[in-house]
Amino acid sequence: MLFQLILSDVLKITDDNYAIMLAKNPRMMLKMYAPWCGHCKELAPIYQEVSNTYSSVKLAEVDCTESASVCQKFAVEGYPTIKLLMDGQVHDYNRERKAADITDWLDTMTGPVLPESTSEELAVKFHMKNYFVLFGTDSARSQFDVYLKKYLGKVNLGFVYSDQTRFVAFKEQQQIKMQAKFSQTSVQSFVELQKYDFLPTLQQAHDQTKSGKLMIIVCDEQQKEELKNQMQNILCGDQSAPKYKQLEEMPIAIGNATEKFYELFDPVMPAPYALVVTGNKKTYNYKKVQLESVSEIMSEHKKLLKAQLVQADEFEMREKKLKRKAELEEEARQLEQERLEKLRRIQDQREGETVKTFKLDSKIIYTIVAVVVVFILILICSFSGEKEAEEEESKAVEIIEEPKKNNNKNNQNNNNKKNNNKK
Repeated sequence: MLFQLILSDVLKITDDNYAIMLAKNPRMMLKMYAPWCGHCKELAPIYQEVSNTYSSVKLAEVDCTESASVCQKFAVEGYPTIKLLMDGQVHDYNRERKAADITDWLDTMTGPVLPESTSEELAVKFHMKNYFVLFGTDSARSQFDVYLKKYLGKVNLGFVYSDQTRFVAFKEQQQIKMQAKFSQTSVQSFVELQKYDFLPTLQQAHDQTKSGKLMIIVCDEQQKEELKNQMQNILCGDQSAPKYKQLEEMPIAIGNATEKFYELFDPVMPAPYALVVTGNKKTYNYKKVQLESVSEIMSEHKKLLKAQLVQADEFEMREKKLKRKAELEEEARQLEQERLEKLRRIQDQREGETVKTFKLDSKIIYTIVAVVVVFILILICSFSGEKEAEEEESKAVEIIEEPKKNNNKNNQNNNNKKNNNKK
């Protein structure tokens, strides 16, 4: 029962509960595995041990044969794959699969970007590889926190209080001070250049090919250690000599040829060695190289790289000028378009006012005409009414006068009769 309780400390993630578990545990280390994988079986008790002793991050696992959607989300290509989901970001775990290494890495990821150290602690850590220390004030620490956040968990970082700000790489028992002006680009470039040994392996040098400053000596696996020792004597024997400084600016990688190497560089490979120089997205192959001449080759290619960088800067400047010219032409075109659009609006406005005035004038005219017509109609009606009244008055007079006329006529007739009788 107790054994089952301990095993339950590792969360079981499926396609159905992934979103819910992630919402409950914003800091979660997720192991993606397959039951048939031998490395996964070896990791299982180690992973359980970390889960039992570590509380800041919740450990979880997902069986990719049963919950393919979660594994596809993280583009899992091999087993086991371990990722840390922390505050909305995903971090790959690429260190040794040991409890101490996993715990140390989790401490680094959940702690400050630049953990504070003392000078005594630095003396102990002096032999660590990939170790970078910022000496400075709290203000400098805050600034470098932003610069170095992307390297959290990938290189070892430290901070020591000091009145003078300096950034130092601890590498092969040497301190290499950053000389360039501090900026995000310069600091990150310094870390990229110094995070590997002076003579890194081809695998370690893979990221450095992007910087355009890398020489690669390809040899057989049996020759690698012997060749590395010879190169260290040639280029690192006297660390105060200019040869040693060349390694800071143009590192050399030594290793045997692999399929991936051929895909990247396509080198010519006659015995005993092949030397490949990459720079500014160009590759130079040397069929045969005497080790003693490597330093001279580096010097020549540094000059070539510098010339290429100058050409690149000039090309970039021309591109910027052409881009600025295009932007100015586009701005002029937009201004002209705005001017024409404004003129069109003014013209439309004027035409609108003319039409409006015409409509107003027409309305006034129509109103006047209507008033005149009404007035005429009133006059006509008045004239017709007076004529009818006169006719009716005449008729009334005639009606009134008719009896009088009849009476006068009767009276005259009576008088005539009387006169006749007298006669």
